[in-house]
Amino acid sequence: PPKMRQIVEETANVALVSVGLPACAALASISASLGRGLAMQSDVDRETYGNLYIVAGADSGSGKSVTFKTILAPVFECQAALRKKARDARPGANAELFHLQRALSKVKSDTASLNPDELTALLERIVAIKKELNKQEPSIVCEDVTPPALHRLLAENQEVMFSASGD
Repeated sequence: PPKMRQIVEETANVALVSVGLPACAALASISASLGRGLAMQSDVDRETYGNLYIVAGADSGSGKSVTFKTILAPVFECQAALRKKARDARPGANAELFHLQRALSKVKSDTASLNPDELTALLERIVAIKKELNKQEPSIVCEDVTPPALHRLLAENQEVMFSASGD
């Protein structure tokens, strides 16, 4: 696309690299942006997604880092926005949890009563809030490639992830 071509060419000029390197990074970035949004039925009960595996190599000091930082900036900005949104929601969740736990304490001390359905709903909401508060910040970019980190990232992102490095 013309806009992508312009970004690739400008990045190549600024980073003093051939267009191949920023083109690979741009293609990977677009693929990651599509994620599960692009799929085709590949079998009766199976969908295949637009997975791209791109490996670009260049000598040390040749401009890989500046190229990747420039091209992938929107992806990292998106991740930062998701993390900010999650952090901003925490005070509200903590306040709701405090309120619900106070209500539960009153039920336990017999100063208030709930019918079984209300008590179940209260307990389920407390568990849900605690689970949400215990989550790590959202990640759409895989920066830690240890098996436990990969497992967590895949589990929290419907088995979709993006791993890119200028190193």
